Amino acid sequence: MFTLSFGHSTSKNYKEALEIAHNLGGKMELGIMSIIIPDYELLNSYNELLPLFNLIGKWKSLTGDYNGKRVEPYRFVFNIWNNVGGCAQKRNDTWDKRHCWQNIDQEGWGCKLIQSFSPFNYGDGRYQRSNRFWYNFGEFTDKTTWKINKNLIFEKLQKTIEEKSLNLCPFFEMKRIKDVVLSLPDTLPVDDVHYIRYYYGIGNPVNIRHIMLVPFEKPELKFSFN
Repeated sequence: MFTLSFGHSTSKNYKEALEIAHNLGGKMELGIMSIIIPDYELLNSYNELLPLFNLIGKWKSLTGDYNGKRVEPYRFVFNIWNNVGGCAQKRNDTWDKRHCWQNIDQEGWGCKLIQSFSPFNYGDGRYQRSNRFWYNFGEFTDKTTWKINKNLIFEKLQKTIEEKSLNLCPFFEMKRIKDVVLSLPDTLPVDDVHYIRYYYGIGNPVNIRHIMLVPFEKPELKFSFN
């Protein structure tokens, strides 16, 4: 739920702003006008709110709150409309689920707007920042075995989803993302053929790197109906 609020202003536009806010369902309480917009209306709220933003966008009393977190009102609404809304509209127009895929022939995380780290291995593995690929999130269990931390991967994906409000997309499926994460391998062999140890300075290895292209393959999911 998104709440847009503003207080009294000496601006000549104040009366008009109140009228627009009232027409959008806003209510006045203790001198503060508040408009409450449920999640299912947020995708289409930009065009309705734009005339109001044009009047009050620079007022110091203007605030925005989304699910208890303070947000910059205009940027928040615009980004949902421009990113999530625009992408959802294209998906609706094409009637093709592959529109949501990371690559044209690979589903990836199931939403192309999740770009915090890659679900695919690409390039030669020569990079420094250890959060570029899905396999970076894990730990050594011994010298030749790297254990994938699926819980951490899912937590980071959730954070991106919340920050970008991707869950507002009518085609978004959290269950599908959970299934993709669960289908990742539990461990990887650090065998100097597919993956090698990565050292930062002197000491023990701190992560791993791929040294050849390894396709992102999701094993067949098996469900129990017991």
